[in-house]
Amino acid sequence: MFVKRSSKSDCRQGRESHSLVYLMLVLLVVSLLLPNVSAYESGSRSTGTDSRKNDHWTGSRMRQRLIPQTRLYEVSAIPMPIVMNSWGDYDARGVMFALKQNLEYLSGYRDYILAQLGQNSTDLPTDPLVQPLVLRCNQGDKIHVKFTNQIPGIQVGMHPYLYGYDIKSDGSAVGNNPIGVVSAGEMTEYTWPCLREGTYLISDGGTYDGSPAGTVVHGLFGAVIVEPKGSLWTDPTTGKPVVEGAHVDIHPYPLNGGCPKRHDFYAEEDQHSHPDCPFREFTLFFQDRVAIQNNRAPTVDPCTAENQTGIPVVNVFNYRSEPMKNRELALWRMIADGQISNVNGEEQHHSSWLFGDPATPVFRAYAGDPVRYRVIDTGVTETHVFHLHGHQWSSGRGDRQSDIIDSFSLSPLTTWDLDIHFGAGSRLKTIGDVILHCHLYVHFETGMWSMMRVIDRYEDGRYTYPDGTPIPKLIPLPGRPHPPYKTELQPGYPNFIAGTPGQKSPRVPWPVEILGKIPEGSDYRPATEVEVASMNSDPQVGNLFTLIPTPRNLETHFFNVSIMTRDIEYNKYGWHYPYGHMFAAAETVKPDPGRPARYEPFTMRVTQKSVSVSQYTNNLPRTIPATPFDKQFPRCPTVASEGEAGMHVHLVKFDVLSSDGASVGWNYISGARFGKYLINRWWIDDALGHVFFHDHLFASYRQKKGLYGIAPVAPTGSKFLNPHNLKQEQRHNSSAVVIGPEESFREQVLFIGDYTPAFYRNGTAIRPPPNQNVLADHGIVVTNYRNEPLIERKGLDPSEWFSSKNKYGDPSTPLFEAYRGDNVIIRLVQGAHDKPHSFEMHGMRWQKFRDLASVNVTNQQVIGISEGFTFRVQSDYSTGDHLYKLGGVDDLWLGGWGITRVYDTPQKHLPRIPGPEQKVSSFYHSTLLRDVAKYRYAHTRSSDSLARSRPGAISKFKSKVSGERKYFVTAKRQEIVYNTDGWSDPYGLIYCLTGYQEPRSPKIIKPKNRECFNVQGNKVEPLIIRGLVGERIQLHLHNGLPKQLVPEPFAVPVPVNDPNRTVSNRVSIHAPLIQHDVRYDDGSNVGYNEDSTVGPGDTRIYSWYADQHLGALPLQDHADIRNHKHHGLIGALVILRAHEVPENWIGPVSDVYFSADVYNKRSNHGRLLYQDKVMILQSGLRLFQNNSANTPIPYATGFPFQILSNVTTPVPGETGVDFQDAGLKAVNYRNQPASAPIWLQNKSPSTDVFCAIPGTQQMLRIVSGLDKSRPQSFHLHGHAWLDQLKAPQHGVSSVNNAISTGGSVNDEFTASNSTGDWVYRAGWLNAEYLIENWGIFRVHK
Repeated sequence: MFVKRSSKSDCRQGRESHSLVYLMLVLLVVSLLLPNVSAYESGSRSTGTDSRKNDHWTGSRMRQRLIPQTRLYEVSAIPMPIVMNSWGDYDARGVMFALKQNLEYLSGYRDYILAQLGQNSTDLPTDPLVQPLVLRCNQGDKIHVKFTNQIPGIQVGMHPYLYGYDIKSDGSAVGNNPIGVVSAGEMTEYTWPCLREGTYLISDGGTYDGSPAGTVVHGLFGAVIVEPKGSLWTDPTTGKPVVEGAHVDIHPYPLNGGCPKRHDFYAEEDQHSHPDCPFREFTLFFQDRVAIQNNRAPTVDPCTAENQTGIPVVNVFNYRSEPMKNRELALWRMIADGQISNVNGEEQHHSSWLFGDPATPVFRAYAGDPVRYRVIDTGVTETHVFHLHGHQWSSGRGDRQSDIIDSFSLSPLTTWDLDIHFGAGSRLKTIGDVILHCHLYVHFETGMWSMMRVIDRYEDGRYTYPDGTPIPKLIPLPGRPHPPYKTELQPGYPNFIAGTPGQKSPRVPWPVEILGKIPEGSDYRPATEVEVASMNSDPQVGNLFTLIPTPRNLETHFFNVSIMTRDIEYNKYGWHYPYGHMFAAAETVKPDPGRPARYEPFTMRVTQKSVSVSQYTNNLPRTIPATPFDKQFPRCPTVASEGEAGMHVHLVKFDVLSSDGASVGWNYISGARFGKYLINRWWIDDALGHVFFHDHLFASYRQKKGLYGIAPVAPTGSKFLNPHNLKQEQRHNSSAVVIGPEESFREQVLFIGDYTPAFYRNGTAIRPPPNQNVLADHGIVVTNYRNEPLIERKGLDPSEWFSSKNKYGDPSTPLFEAYRGDNVIIRLVQGAHDKPHSFEMHGMRWQKFRDLASVNVTNQQVIGISEGFTFRVQSDYSTGDHLYKLGGVDDLWLGGWGITRVYDTPQKHLPRIPGPEQKVSSFYHSTLLRDVAKYRYAHTRSSDSLARSRPGAISKFKSKVSGERKYFVTAKRQEIVYNTDGWSDPYGLIYCLTGYQEPRSPKIIKPKNRECFNVQGNKVEPLIIRGLVGERIQLHLHNGLPKQLVPEPFAVPVPVNDPNRTVSNRVSIHAPLIQHDVRYDDGSNVGYNEDSTVGPGDTRIYSWYADQHLGALPLQDHADIRNHKHHGLIGALVILRAHEVPENWIGPVSDVYFSADVYNKRSNHGRLLYQDKVMILQSGLRLFQNNSANTPIPYATGFPFQILSNVTTPVPGETGVDFQDAGLKAVNYRNQPASAPIWLQNKSPSTDVFCAIPGTQQMLRIVSGLDKSRPQSFHLHGHAWLDQLKAPQHGVSSVNNAISTGGSVNDEFTASNSTGDWVYRAGWLNAEYLIENWGIFRVHK
């Protein structure tokens, strides 16, 4: 019979105090002895032990750890009602993978929970064995799984995201393959090689349904972690070996000379842990859109007297969720019982003082312990943003030159491995509760947060937290200095903190005996004796508790910051918000004008290797009236508010107890109340690029209103000047000229914000959420508090929307300015609030990792809230107006675009950057060419005037152009049939390839017996063309579109839709990345550039130069961004290396060969280099059944098509679909709907079946033709490639992460030696017809 476990036990007595001398002697002995103690310290039961003995660590069996082994795991898929938390949330349809040895226990637990649910009980205990399955192996091992399905009614498999295995072990049912899934009661076996260290997802391969009818959404996933060769793994609380678990200690084999022993617990750690050193391994699974139930009785809202319950859908970490709504309901009950009166809600939602620890995993480590996070997005829809407070890591694991980050986006199926710099506590060894969460605030609110607890004193299992909860033992890692023992005066975190359980978190203390009297107007309180005794050796305002004090011998920047509200004007059309929140330099604050005015987010520039001290004052109003976007703040007098506001900071080193600007776990509340101030102290110790900060106490309420800022980091000794007056210092504006000791540059800061509340000039709310539901999509998109909505540029042809040559002039968004050749650095950061975006720039590009020249250039970046990027723009951009934009159609429509204007002649208002001449691009191959820098784009188009003025230079210059390749394209109307089920776009538009001409050949090659190379009967392909490095590519575009075009019926909507919009009959082709002059060859009509779109019946020649190996580039129309792209005006240009010759210069498939002389027709092809395959992803499509305009295909899951007589009739099921998910999806003008029970067993899907020869090199190019900004992930079963989105030389993956508009990836890998049908598919499931953009990668001989 299952016995319910108690969530708490009786409090235990703490250790008695000892004399100081005795304590020092004990610590000395322990520090000398403990590094040699076996990690197999005795302890309590662990999850699955084995029979390994201590001689795995030393002695004869040590070297046997390096011998590869086959690890047997017996796994079952079982139904399991998953209890999410102590508030009674549960998923009644939960399913999980479980080890055989745990089945009996889990069965008893399941029966108990079901019995409790049968009685409508709210007493539902969680259990530590109900967690995602984590299997481990060492690099070089194999995993053998005996798998049994115990879930009634469905077929289930275990699909691994590994590579190199036999197709029989794919755990799926695809095409002609042997079936790898089993029905209930059946068993099968899989064998998977562990070829490379890393983290690999496992998920059900039998069902591809992300709706509540699916399996992955309910928990049927896990992971395989491939550890370093010869590793052992142990339970952190017992030291004994474990078979599985999300929190384990890893002990690598000493392949690199052994782990250096450390003896000083308080000494600074190495930034990068030695590869032989043991580390804490924390595995974190993201699980989204889980529908839950709760039997708890409703709670009375103290402001409305209405009954309220929890939320119906939560976001989850490791089968656990801690929604803020549950804690708010508990707070209301406390208020009703008179237990508390000074808490509003959100400022204490993460407080363990008020609510106890969350149900989500609380990872624990001693300060300085090496820590590795394994982060996994299991799906099924969202691209999340992982953020860990107070810690940093390299964006490329093990790559010390890659950017330092503390947030990143991850799409479904993707994984990240994070080696935390300096270990737990970071460089200063900050102690306390460090929150980790999805930074999308809707996900944050709905439960997706947890903590890492960094500990300063030895936990031996005999103590309790302040609320009486037992503190589990934590075994020190071998080779690490033993943590100091607890004393009565120094009881360790969190027991030195002077708080009261069940009450609000205590305020930050002030050590009067050290720092003197508490300053008037500040929000500190006197420190207790225990708190003072627990402070570091050099307490400073803003840093009291880090084990290593902030260095004092550094340059210090002082800032006086005001947190305030203003009526923010968003554009010249009167869009505004009267209660905008912002940071501002106190000395620059002017009296409130009482009307909408232009503001920008706060910028406070700092330098590397310095300290920033910020005194921030809470000048926010005590009350803010209700709007259609939010309820009144505070909601009523019963729910009091002291209005705490803070400056939570990213990337820098700081004390999470004093300067976190938050209230997390057992920490202090480090925010200032109304009218008071606090002081932050940040150590900017490295070249961090940018430092993002925001309020973290009422973040969901305030941040979307503008309360965010940035501290760009410049080299030590830099000066910051006004770009329009170089005699004036400027630290706080979005644009500046930075004069550094080694280089000078123009710096442009660009913030992105969404969910931004706004009103029209007449006071009408713009896209308010239903019933003030802050979790629903609402508001507008802004850049630097500005936007230029296309719907407001009325009366223009869509081809003129981005032009300044009309009555609207330049957009309301920031106009950035530079001279050609200037050193330009862009700081991009997303300040709010929930959605991912795709940032793109026309005619400018940068290295993906700014300090790694080996990485391909890019002009596009997916970004989520809190992420920031520093782009060092290559100086080979042209004169003219360069469009910057958020590439998704919804973002563009809402005004997410602007202009960077580049001059080639002096402007009175814009002085040139002083100092030495700017470095020139590596494009210039000779000294002579530097003399003609202003003619740098001569290679893209012929120029007679240039030839006359600089004949010698041009002669030299033209010698760098190896050949001129021409393509002849006509844009035309063409029905596109997407599948054999009759789905089509009768309003389709295509780029019809009518001919091409190779270099040094007078002949134009034309298609035989048809008009277009890419149209054959009803089979239509996107335009896919190729060129070589060194070639000038000329594309002749003829406009063959009808003169009259109208929107299709039932058009996929955008926010603030205009049903009466016009459709342009003009057309263009825009190519990113490849060198061109934006004034003439951009395929756009931007600013004061020449209109390079093409009118009906006209032809235009675009001239582009391939200066380097670029891979696949997306081609798209920019004459009508609202209409043309989703109807098919997309394509790809593939730039191959100079020695590569494709068998086919056009089309999605080609073998590519080596050639020593690519233009010699008599030269035979050399060896086969790789097989080239191009896939263009599409989204936002409106398709129709059998070419019938009144039979739209619904893109809502589970709704069949039907005849609709009125084009204004909503298509069934689509009303509530998020704009970024609206529309159907496809790949290369093809899709294949999949549903139960067949799923992916279609042997001849309508999508492309790509063929490959076993063991040959493959190049799979994934190109974005996406219309919507929702990022997609892409997965190819059984194969893997170097993960370009992490770093060029580290990590392999079978999944591409976060592909969005304007982007592309080039995956190079070897085709499997196991023949069969390997599926390629999108990573997200919870949309449209479940899964539709999938196909087969057929490996055969």
